[in-house]
Amino acid sequence: MVGELVITRARLDDSIRRISRFIPEKEMDFLQETHSHMERQLRNLREGVMRIRMVPIGEVFERMQFVVMDVAREDRKSVKLEISGHDTEIDKLVVERMMDPMLHLVRNAVSHGIETKEERLAKGKPPDGKIRLNAYTSGDSVVIEIEDDGRGMDFEKILSKARSEGIIDGDELRNQGQTRDILDIICASGFSTKEEADMASGRGIGMAIVKNAVEGLNGSLSMETEPDKGTRFIINLPLTLLIVDALILASGGHIFAIPQPSVREVVEIEMDRINILENNELIIYRGAPLPIIRLGRVFGLTENYGPIVYGIILGSGSKKVGIMVEQMLTRREIVVRPITDPLVSVKGVAGATELGDGKPVLILHASDLINMASTKGGVLNA
Repeated sequence: MVGELVITRARLDDSIRRISRFIPEKEMDFLQETHSHMERQLRNLREGVMRIRMVPIGEVFERMQFVVMDVAREDRKSVKLEISGHDTEIDKLVVERMMDPMLHLVRNAVSHGIETKEERLAKGKPPDGKIRLNAYTSGDSVVIEIEDDGRGMDFEKILSKARSEGIIDGDELRNQGQTRDILDIICASGFSTKEEADMASGRGIGMAIVKNAVEGLNGSLSMETEPDKGTRFIINLPLTLLIVDALILASGGHIFAIPQPSVREVVEIEMDRINILENNELIIYRGAPLPIIRLGRVFGLTENYGPIVYGIILGSGSKKVGIMVEQMLTRREIVVRPITDPLVSVKGVAGATELGDGKPVLILHASDLINMASTKGGVLNA
């Protein structure tokens, strides 16, 4: 019902804009003041309903204790679990969808990451391995960390296995110092470094499910690893999925929305400052080259760019990309309607919404657009 109220308020806002020139200024000021007051009340109501939906992530963390105990017993390892940030709250729907991915990451940490007692003693480590779960809020997002103090990622072993399974070309180096590339490899469907499957891992589908689940929630997955020090997986998720602030933009004669938490920055781009490198377009962003893709071309729309366009900066690190659009229109609260039917789902589209004029507006999927740019001639991996 709150979602419907948000849409109705947007319709009222649209109507007030259309009739403003027909109403005397004094009455118009009163109408706009009343409308603004209702908008504040609706935002307070929305925030109250969202708080009701919030549950502490500690409920998920507590279940992980049994997972750690079971896998450690099976692998004959001694592992301690540390939990912090268990009071951090997140939308109940997000928690439900993240249960299985977190289970897999914790199993992996025990099975792949933590060494046996003998190995740890030989390396001068305490005999008991340690796994740490942490959560905290950052703006409109919640960050979940799964960390172990085990053996870390063996880049050479992962690259060798990926070449043997045909996931990467034999001559392709994949920037061996880039953890982002290693994360892409281990998240590839069918990839596993274990020769035999057991109850915990080895089937080659777990990390692919983790990545798909995180990106399906408009989140991001990153990794930090160091040999014999351990590995940390960092999951960044929106606090809620139902009603979000979004930027409204135009490209190719169509209107789109993109959730504001996904956007790093919006910049103006002068068309004559776009550089071409190996059929890919680049701009200089904060002193470094940044690949850009034209949103109109992604969806096969007719482009109509002026001398100055806008770049929506998404992602971070080596996965940063600019999405070029013709116009930035406004910022609105939107109600997210996911598109679940596989026959009508499109890569790069997360769902649809309505702004107030009754017409559906597609919501862009930031992670899909970043991945499209990553595979578009390998610009981000160059």
